[in-house]
Amino acid sequence: MKTINKEVVNSALKYWQKYTLTPILTFLSSKLAGVNTITYIHVGKKDDEKFLNEFLLENGNYYNPCTNKFPRNQLEYHKTIAQYRYKQEKSYSKAFEDGSYYGNYKFSNDYINATKNSIFKNRIKKLSLFNISVWLYRNHMFDYSDDTAVIKERFVKDFSITNEELSDLFDDDFYKNINIFKDENILKQDNVKSISQVRSYIKNTLIILNQKKILYALILAAFLYEVFYRNGLGGLLIDLPVWIIGIGYIFIPILHAIYNLFQPQNTFKIDIILRINLAIIIGIISDFFFGGLLNLGLIILGAK
Repeated sequence: MKTINKEVVNSALKYWQKYTLTPILTFLSSKLAGVNTITYIHVGKKDDEKFLNEFLLENGNYYNPCTNKFPRNQLEYHKTIAQYRYKQEKSYSKAFEDGSYYGNYKFSNDYINATKNSIFKNRIKKLSLFNISVWLYRNHMFDYSDDTAVIKERFVKDFSITNEELSDLFDDDFYKNINIFKDENILKQDNVKSISQVRSYIKNTLIILNQKKILYALILAAFLYEVFYRNGLGGLLIDLPVWIIGIGYIFIPILHAIYNLFQPQNTFKIDIILRINLAIIIGIISDFFFGGLLNLGLIILGAK
């Protein structure tokens, strides 16, 4: 998966701030809710919230790209978007039919001209489809195979943009050959690097655990654990063989075989000392959290 390059997103945001007015958010939220010129559609707080959460949420806050401001709360933002549908507002309310009432809306026959007169500033004739779409989908994930045209297609589909709106409101300035996504190779290399680091940590940890002095330290730790927390020396004489046999020679080999089955190119060997050390560590942890191997088994089986 990949995302849009931050430099491209920042450039698109500057376009919003320079050329758009807040009623564009009302237009987009209304389109997302399904408002059209044929039937009345109910548009309420939840519909505006859907638009807010999907497209205007930035670092946990709602952000107005037209004004470069963060409203105090979600309710204020809903009112900011909804107020332009009301008849007492002179500007963008003309885009809706006079019959719009109680949250039911339908675009007027002249809504495209009304939209033009309300959402443009600095005397531009059309909005850049590229910059509008890029900023809206700044946080969305795209497949590695997707090109720039996919953003346009998603915008048109999500907002049900008609051919008339596409030709009269927007300047189709998309270019498929422009690479606006983060470098795919870098993303893949980062993923590979992260996986390699994890494998390296595991390998180094296993090397450390494959030492006799670690074994002696773990036996001492098991002794102190049994004496001061569990059942004394008698508990140690019971638990230690159970851990070594049950975990070291049954549980660990099963996990090892499963790992080697799915990762044949990254197989590793588990020596006797490493096996015993892992068995003691897992045994103490399971005994501490689950009250012993019996309880751990019952938990796994769903009996407790």
